[in-house]
Amino acid sequence: MQSTHKSSYQRAAIIGAILLALLVILLLIWLLFRPAPPASRVVNCPQSPRDAPQSAEGRFVDRQVIVIGAAQAITAVIAELPEVVEPEPLADCDLDYLGQLPDVSQQVPADLFQPDDLTTLNVRLYKIQSTATVTEAVAAINNASLAQNRRVYADPNYLTISMANADACGNPNSVGGSPNSVGGSAGGATGSPASAETFANQWAFEHIGLGSPLQAYFTATKVTYQGGGVRVGVFDTSPFTLTQAEISASGATPEVEGNAIQRMVDWLPQTYPALNLSVYSSTLPDIQRPAGVLADVNDHGLFVSGLIHAVAPSSDIHLFPVLDRYGCGDLYTLVTRLHRFISKVNADRGSLKGAVINLSLGVLQPRDTDVIAQPNTTQDLLQVQAQPGSLADQLAEAYALLKTDDVQSLMLTLHIAQEQGIVVVAAAGNDSWRDEYRTKPLAPQSPAAYPFVISVAGSNANRQRSCFSNWGDVSAPAGDGAPGEVETASGKIPTSCAASFETPLISVAADTPRFPLRYAKWNGTSFATPLVSGLAALVLDAEAQQGTRWVLPRYVAQAIKCGAAASDGVINVPITLVRCLRP
Repeated sequence: MQSTHKSSYQRAAIIGAILLALLVILLLIWLLFRPAPPASRVVNCPQSPRDAPQSAEGRFVDRQVIVIGAAQAITAVIAELPEVVEPEPLADCDLDYLGQLPDVSQQVPADLFQPDDLTTLNVRLYKIQSTATVTEAVAAINNASLAQNRRVYADPNYLTISMANADACGNPNSVGGSPNSVGGSAGGATGSPASAETFANQWAFEHIGLGSPLQAYFTATKVTYQGGGVRVGVFDTSPFTLTQAEISASGATPEVEGNAIQRMVDWLPQTYPALNLSVYSSTLPDIQRPAGVLADVNDHGLFVSGLIHAVAPSSDIHLFPVLDRYGCGDLYTLVTRLHRFISKVNADRGSLKGAVINLSLGVLQPRDTDVIAQPNTTQDLLQVQAQPGSLADQLAEAYALLKTDDVQSLMLTLHIAQEQGIVVVAAAGNDSWRDEYRTKPLAPQSPAAYPFVISVAGSNANRQRSCFSNWGDVSAPAGDGAPGEVETASGKIPTSCAASFETPLISVAADTPRFPLRYAKWNGTSFATPLVSGLAALVLDAEAQQGTRWVLPRYVAQAIKCGAAASDGVINVPITLVRCLRP
């Protein structure tokens, strides 16, 4: 009996071993011949044509509309509107990579897009037929989409503006931008030119707790986090003109944005690490606009990058040119290059966590306060409104458009980025320079106004609100103005916040005759924003080193707000990193 049982056990063991071997072989065959997962695609989209001038009322590019939705749905809607838009788009950007992001369908409102939409999502730029205005075209597309029960949305191709030169792209009869932020003279502000020494010892760094010189602060304290491993995307101007050889080497063409070119800024203080900047190729021509004296803000993006580097010297900074040398751009360019950055982060890392988007710019959507820039009395305004095609009529048309337009293309892009792990930081804007806003500043501009974005207001050398700054979630040094007069379309306006460079910020500029010492001086919320972006990189680095890789953007925002909880609301680097990280 025992021999029979032993034989049965042996047979069972042999059969089990054979079955296990077969399973292992089948598993190996499956692993060897299974279809490879789709590679993470990097968005590489044609740039928007710049042959159209800005519209008469100065808010968007004339004769262009942006349409976002599933590819087939867009085609079906546009096919019904031959009298409104051209059937072939001026530019077409495929965003199907969004469908590969984990749980992305749960992060998009169900009434906006469905999961299937994201696998074939496109953003397209269409030309308007001569019989329709921008407003009429946007309304026609959105109405046709509703009638067909399709999830397709149209936006004007809004102008985007550098916060350092808000009026350059705006309505020539408007004074919405700050008079404090128009570039400054060559070499910087009044008085001695900026230098490496004045950069390292400037008041702005002391106010956020960095002290001077910066590198000595990091080495002498327990705050050793420097943003290592964090990628920061800066969407701005660029002073670097790439040669044709560099563009060819990057794989770019005049129509398609190419790869990054490394630029090293080594004229920082000797004790401070050089700024290694990845600059993306660009062939952006200047947007056509009304003639006038426009400030050259070509160094704006480099200036911003230098401030991020000052706070987080080990962060990986990528500069995407989306604005021309006068600080002007368009929404399509901004949206598609945001997707370029987002998709590249995903392709390189398999995740969007551990990254920051810095937006020292705004979208020129109309706001109710713009009417202040019009005639001074109600009677004057009524008289202007009675004139066909007047500026008041155009503003009224823009207001009506704004009520039904949330700029879905930009909001969706930034919302998905933030939900997937990217911290988004944006300048609140410089519109509150009029004396009537001294005690009640205006709300942030878009995209800083989006609830999931960290909006950054400006503070001055007295740790109070910069007189031109809109309100924001937190504050950081931005400089200030001084009493004087501002020239407007209706004459000079006295204000306590006219142009002044008495307390500017200092950062790096290109090696040109304009800035012989390679440093510039500037005021504006544009430059408060990179200080917060740098702090966001430090928080991400600190949390990662403590074993949480990577924390979600909402925790980064909570930490930054915790460190800025003092009565002045100004960010504080050491308090944030010592007291406000997650336990």
